[in-house]
Amino acid sequence: MPDKEVHTIQELIFYQYAKIIAKSAMKTG
Repeated sequence: MPDKEVHTIQELIFYQYAKIIAKSAMKTG
């Protein structure tokens, strides 16, 4: 897999992870 694709996938995972954390923060906050 090309580095470019790997980087894109990592960004997508990080974005999804950030959204989940944001939702959790809003629930607790």
